[in-house]
Amino acid sequence: MAKPGSSKPRRGRPPKAGAAKRASFNTRIRDSLKASLEEAARDAGRSLSEEIEFRLEREQTLAAAMASALGGNKAAALFLELAAEARLWGDGERWLDDYSAFNTVRARWEVLLDRATPEMPHETKHDIDGWGLAIELTKSGRLSAQDLDRVIIGLREATRGKPPAVRRKFAAAADELATKFPPALARKD
Repeated sequence: MAKPGSSKPRRGRPPKAGAAKRASFNTRIRDSLKASLEEAARDAGRSLSEEIEFRLEREQTLAAAMASALGGNKAAALFLELAAEARLWGDGERWLDDYSAFNTVRARWEVLLDRATPEMPHETKHDIDGWGLAIELTKSGRLSAQDLDRVIIGLREATRGKPPAVRRKFAAAADELATKFPPALARKD
């Protein structure tokens, strides 16, 4: 069969009716993988190229569905990394019931999550520095009782909207100050 305007006959198998034009892609694979793909293609009634294309499309569909379910590609990659750490350090699902294994996996996750944590916003750094100064002034006794109350209340209120580590740090500081220096409102000066 010749192309319109061409005198040479077309080589190869004619395209299937209604099939979209396909691009050529050459690659090298191991013999064992090729044999496995050929067997799967025979079982499914597909050519080797169709089997490879089917598997690539299925993989893309699964990856897109997983990314959608887990909050996007970046989140999916992080969750997969966490799952891999649980598999590596947790001995299957038993880590969920074993105190030591659970805490090992948890520690590994904390390392990964710390590595994935976005940079702290300047405003949060400023808050931490400011509260750190207020805490030091309080501990040194250079704040009035009324200012001390403001620091303790402010530390507790400053935890809203902050990352868990910052919330814990602020809450611990407020508790420590409230224990060492009972709020001025409860004291008679």
